[in-house]
Amino acid sequence: MKKNPKEMTLSPHGRNKILHHEGGHNLKKYVDDSGKQHIGVGHLIKVGEIFPNQITLNESEMLFDADLKWSIDAVKKHVKVPLTQNQFDALVSFVYNIGESQFKTSSVLKNINAGIQGETIKENFLAWNRPPSAFARRKKEVELYFT
Repeated sequence: MKKNPKEMTLSPHGRNKILHHEGGHNLKKYVDDSGKQHIGVGHLIKVGEIFPNQITLNESEMLFDADLKWSIDAVKKHVKVPLTQNQFDALVSFVYNIGESQFKTSSVLKNINAGIQGETIKENFLAWNRPPSAFARRKKEVELYFT
């Protein structure tokens, strides 16, 4: 059943998918394929944020929850058509990975809001394949979106 995204939240299944896509809790700082520093569950360390070389699992969970919140809020803000729970979860995962600024100008969002579905949406998702390691994630997000 489709619902207004403004009334939805991420399911436990969706949360677990994102946790898996991000490689779980990385309690030590690490550098991604693009040279950016992260910690926790894919948390991008922004200018002005200071973290020790290692954080606790509790701190990682708190960062994850905060990052999920802005990802959920972005989907609620920008998607104007009803979604199934799996579609909502897939879009939150997508936003978590690419960020709100990229999402709000993406062909994924534009075509979903235009009522386009099927192969076009699949191709729109799969176009976001940089770095190459992101392609497997996009395929899983597409699979979730269409189930």
